[in-house]
Amino acid sequence: MNKTILVTTSSFGDFDQTPLNTLKDKFDRVVLNPFGRKLTENEVQSLIMDNQPVGMIAGVEPLTSGVLREAKYLKVISRAGIGVNNIDGQFARDLDIIVTNTPEAPTIPVAELTVGMILSLLRQIHRTDQNIRSGSWVRPMGQLLYGKTVGLIGCGRIGRNVATLLRSFGCNILGYDPVPNEHEHISYVSLEKLLKSSDIVSLHLPYSTENHHLI
Repeated sequence: MNKTILVTTSSFGDFDQTPLNTLKDKFDRVVLNPFGRKLTENEVQSLIMDNQPVGMIAGVEPLTSGVLREAKYLKVISRAGIGVNNIDGQFARDLDIIVTNTPEAPTIPVAELTVGMILSLLRQIHRTDQNIRSGSWVRPMGQLLYGKTVGLIGCGRIGRNVATLLRSFGCNILGYDPVPNEHEHISYVSLEKLLKSSDIVSLHLPYSTENHHLI
């Protein structure tokens, strides 16, 4: 049987060829996402039908029951990221397809981006950059991050890493999580108290019907 790996995430191997070369050494064929963007349901279904992979490194494209039904030889789906809500997990189990993810991979990058965006908003870095590029020098009055109370809704891996980074800025950190994990820098409170008491609120939770329109 021809052992093919289908990589549907759009940027796999763009910045480091090592994982891609490893796949090429281990499998007969590696088929990459030809569109360079999130695939539609029809597109991923066509790729599966044409290539019949034994494994997939998946992005956020919809892997519905209709799509998975066409995967006659598929044994494993490895989601390159945390969320697997784009995959029909029950149908995959019915077909004996193993579904995995990479929960640790985005933790530090997302935490750093969160702090970067907070700083940009407080100091209006993005507006200053736009003004300078348009030939204007307007000096907006920014705010300090130091001493602010930051509320983290969702205190899993990413939320806890954000708390550690923000503590270095002298922030007071409140947290809300249905299943709180103890953390030296987070004071857990009710959602109502967090929203009333926080200067900044940052959400770090997966989407579900339960938290739809949470804010």
